Amino acid sequence: MIWMYCGKIGSGKSRYAERVTKEHPAVVLSVDELTLPLQDLLAGETHDRVTDAVKAYLLNVARQAAHAGADVILDWGFWKKAEREKVRSELEADGYPVKLVYFSVSDEKWAANLQDRNRRIREDGYQAYEVDEGLRAKCAELFEEPSADEIDIIV
Repeated sequence: MIWMYCGKIGSGKSRYAERVTKEHPAVVLSVDELTLPLQDLLAGETHDRVTDAVKAYLLNVARQAAHAGADVILDWGFWKKAEREKVRSELEADGYPVKLVYFSVSDEKWAANLQDRNRRIREDGYQAYEVDEGLRAKCAELFEEPSADEIDIIV
């Protein structure tokens, strides 16, 4: 099974993946894990191009892992409907079962999650992108909430 984790930055996708993999073996593929160490080198359009290349690479890794019999979690948000449709249709055309898990979060809970995330980064050395007001606004503007027919599971 390939699980597509969909939700805004800070909605709980990565924490949920950590909990799931303690109970059920799965390979977690995260764009952030590859791009975060390079963040000082990636700015603006460069970041977007590199992110697209990382997603393409991870999609191939997902196919290989699923072909070998592993469950795979694609933990990269799937902010846009077009991306969700493209990835799902490609994987299903290749014969892999796919489920979209949507991390629904109220604006209040999202703000609290982002505040906690930023605190953990500063105080505990948590490895994640700090979300300032600009990134929060970008995410809010770009995120396209999935329709009911796209969602297999809501968290």
